Formats: sequence, C-alpha cells, structure tokens
Amino acid sequence: LDDKENIHLLAGIFLKQTLSSHKGWVSAVSWKPASENVFISASFDKTIKVWDIRSKIPFYTLSLHTDKIFCASYNTK
Repeated sequence: LDDKENIHLLAGIFLKQTLSSHKGWVSAVSWKPASENVFISASFDKTIKVWDIRSKIPFYTLSLHTDKIFCASYNTK
C-alpha cells in the first residue's frame, strides 16, 4: 500500500504488480482462504474491491458503505 491508493503485490523482494482502482487510501487487504489469486481490499473511498491478481482491474466492487472502511476479511464459514 502507498499514499497514492495503490496496492503493490510483492514476490519475495521484487515488485510483481501494482493495482490501482480505489479513489481513497487502502486501509485493509485480505486474501481469500484456499485461493492464491483472489483477495479483497477496503478503502477510505467507502468501497471494497474483489481482485484476481491475474487481472489489473477488480472484478467486483461493493459500494454500499456510507463511511470510510477500516477493515475487511473473508468469512471462512
């Protein structure tokens, strides 16, 4: 994460990919259990985005919140 609303995916010490879509600071990232490619990101822009690292754009955006989102995680049940 950085101050420009980007998500940087690292492989070891090398930058693998930068993802940009949020309009505010990214406050949380959570990988989907049992998936090596899917994760969610939460942001101060009031959205949660679902990503697949094989694409540079999110494949789903949840925009039902009315305020900043500080945390997010997958429900494993």
